Amino acid sequence: PDQVPPVSPVFLPVTSNKEVVELQWLPSSSDDVKSYDIYLQKPGEQEWRKLNSVPHTKDSIISYKVTNLEEGLRV
Repeated sequence: PDQVPPVSPVFLPVTSNKEVVELQWLPSSSDDVKSYDIYLQKPGEQEWRKLNSVPHTKDSIISYKVTNLEEGLRV
């Protein structure tokens, strides 16, 4: 297990419309980060569900688009 938590990624402003939510972030500078998990919560549900896992890269900006949206969905 990690003795020191990884450095958090830096999230950029979220863009969205009725069809898509685009998440963008600057990657963690920690060498031991392998991926970023994306979760969503549907309206009326208490639990968050894992939607996907995005591999960690050293790219300057990492991006993920959530489609098939329902009104009230939280990402």
